[in-house]
Amino acid sequence: MLTFEDLDLNNWPVYADLVLNSESIFPEPIRTSKEEFTEILLIKDAVAKLGKIGTEYIGNIMGFPLLSLQDPEEYGFQTLEDRAIYICNFVVDPSYQGKGFGKKLLIEFLKATIENGYEKIYGHFRQNHSLGLIKKLGAKEVKICQNWSDTGEDFVLCELDLTKIDVPEIPKLVKVEAV
Repeated sequence: MLTFEDLDLNNWPVYADLVLNSESIFPEPIRTSKEEFTEILLIKDAVAKLGKIGTEYIGNIMGFPLLSLQDPEEYGFQTLEDRAIYICNFVVDPSYQGKGFGKKLLIEFLKATIENGYEKIYGHFRQNHSLGLIKKLGAKEVKICQNWSDTGEDFVLCELDLTKIDVPEIPKLVKVEAV
């Protein structure tokens, strides 16, 4: 049975090697180091989820508040938005790909971001299944980033407006207007 767990500094030592090994599917220039993961987990209001079947790791997804970006232009942003999160890592172990686990992991992440008050999600996606998945949930392509971070690949920067998604598994984000 698929279960999800928050990934935080307390359980990071248990999962660090599994998460770091899953980074091997990414081009070298964008692989996240152990130290960078630790820094992400230290960021206030970061969201990190881990998927497991029994005790078997299947993947993870994590993001941090867009406002915490050190160099927004490096990521393709001219301005930063409050209540927006940047997906910095989304990976499903190759042995579990193509079985719907990525969608379930992403939906679990979306639920957590909504619970944390986020209204938008941004992320750079390879032009593969992950891009198709985020677009099926309503994300819009913002721009194509050619040879993003010297990976030799074009990545697509996407925006998902959580106030406009219509996915049955995800509760509606209700905006409360000030009176």
